[in-house]
Amino acid sequence: SHSNHNDSGGVGLVLGMIVNFPHEALPKELAALAVNLTFAKANCTIMIQNKAVSKMVERLVSAKNKDPLLLKILRNLSQFTYKMQEEGEITSNIDYIYRGLWSPHVKSLIIVLVESDNHEVTIEVSCVLHCIYIYISLYINDEKINDLYT
Repeated sequence: SHSNHNDSGGVGLVLGMIVNFPHEALPKELAALAVNLTFAKANCTIMIQNKAVSKMVERLVSAKNKDPLLLKILRNLSQFTYKMQEEGEITSNIDYIYRGLWSPHVKSLIIVLVESDNHEVTIEVSCVLHCIYIYISLYINDEKINDLYT
């Protein structure tokens, strides 16, 4: 029997296909499906619980040619976590549940941004970093912020 944590159905299957796809570039259809899935909050939540951010950034960084389609999925996830944080800031003082999700990846994403000569990659990484930056700036007094600069 499966634990509830990993029982993500189709979303988990799509995520597995993305992470394990044998070629550097994702097929357009697979990327489009994943992007469409990110328009539903429940699917984003499942992806994040299944460590999609770490797995996709790892895939991105290890690839010689960075995949803008993979970045489109990450961009949507970064927008989702930003919106969730924004809603939390407005509605309650409950601790933001995705704290620390992006901070381990900031350096890697900046390196991809600086080293890429692909215009589409540059735009997508910039969008992800923009959402992360807004998210981080709201917690600028948090001591964890110092970890980014070490």
